[in-house]
Amino acid sequence: MRLIFVLVAFAVAGWLTIRHAQGHRHGIAIPLLLLPALVLGWFEYENRMADQLLTSVASQLAGKPVHVQCQRLGGALLDMGSELGYVAYDSNGRPGDTAVIEHDACAALYSWLGSDKNHPTDMEMISVHVLAHEAQHLAGVTSEAVAECRSLQTTEQTALMLGANATQARSLALWYATNVYPHMPDDYRSDQCHDGGALDLHPNDPRWP
Repeated sequence: MRLIFVLVAFAVAGWLTIRHAQGHRHGIAIPLLLLPALVLGWFEYENRMADQLLTSVASQLAGKPVHVQCQRLGGALLDMGSELGYVAYDSNGRPGDTAVIEHDACAALYSWLGSDKNHPTDMEMISVHVLAHEAQHLAGVTSEAVAECRSLQTTEQTALMLGANATQARSLALWYATNVYPHMPDDYRSDQCHDGGALDLHPNDPRWP
């Protein structure tokens, strides 16, 4: 919706500029259209660059080319779900290759990406994990418990790939494992999600998660 407004605003401003050059007076209308179009256009450009980064990271985590799309405000207004992210499944129950990150989670992720990452908010840390979680679904994992446990162990890697340093990434992953995972719904948790458990991605490594 924002991109459509920007394109329309630029088109109308261009048309008015031509008319102004032909002698019609539209001097005030042109900047009134151009200024918001330029501001919103810059936001749209930044969002699309961030989407490309998220797509690149998710593709590496999933082990195949996938796509991540941040939900825009228009979609958020129509979204009645409570999930922070989702991957649509096909008629055979297989996950697709596109993940949608909910608007507020993406806003937090954008905020974290643009910060020094030293003092992230709870939502910013959760949003990094959301990307790691959805990447597991994009890789083909259908079980929420398995996807959550695997992503619990790849959140640190995700943060590193998004620009955090080693200390910041480790702190973020440990915070999520300690403060969020134990309180997730039952279908997002498994009694095999622990060091040495059946869902441990590195059973010979005592480091957890």
